[in-house]
Amino acid sequence: MRMKDAIPATKEYLGEQGVPLSTTFTMKDGSGLDAGNVLTIDDLTRLLDDVNVDPKRAEFLDMLAQPGVSSTLRTRFAGLEGKLFAKTGTYYEDGGGVKSLAGIVVLGGGKSLVFAVVGNGTGDPKAALDRIEKAVVAHVDAAR
Repeated sequence: MRMKDAIPATKEYLGEQGVPLSTTFTMKDGSGLDAGNVLTIDDLTRLLDDVNVDPKRAEFLDMLAQPGVSSTLRTRFAGLEGKLFAKTGTYYEDGGGVKSLAGIVVLGGGKSLVFAVVGNGTGDPKAALDRIEKAVVAHVDAAR
């Protein structure tokens, strides 16, 4: 499928699945780098909520970065190996940029935590991910 066809097909599918997206949700490309792309944190967490109850959830989680596994989170989130599944995002240019992390943490007992953190103008990407990691761990600890 060509991108010009994939974007409307994706929106149609999400609508059929009952995923409530904001009126500002806009997809212009598949990479996420087009300035016309608009996705709110609520949109992102709603998508993850939908994935979290989908019958193919395990397949989706296997595609995401995980602590302790060869990925962008390999050396991060000690103690959450096999429990945290997330997608990192980085756009860095001349001291500014965007750093993000969104995913699902399996808490046990049938409970999980869906999260999304996006920082604009974050500066150094490693330092930004350090701050994001600290915030996510604090929320996971509070949710347990």
